[in-house]
Amino acid sequence: MTYTLQKDVALVTVCDEHFLVAAGQARGKVPAVKGINRPGAYFWNLLQQKLPENDILRRTAADYHIPIEKAALALRRFAALLAAEGYLTMAG
Repeated sequence: MTYTLQKDVALVTVCDEHFLVAAGQARGKVPAVKGINRPGAYFWNLLQQKLPENDILRRTAADYHIPIEKAALALRRFAALLAAEGYLTMAG
């Protein structure tokens, strides 16, 4: 699976709360502000690096001490929620 992030969406952290904020070309395409949890911010940062999905899953499994299957489920759920709102697209 490949993931493409909506251009001009910034991850912003305020008082340990994480938000995706639409700027520039993203305005009007996605909600202006969306709160996400800490694992969501973790995934967003990895997706911004344009890492292959397998690398993201291995890194997540190691960092969170979970099986790769659980990491895959979490990543795909997160991606599906954001895809539904236009923050990213998935292919493959």
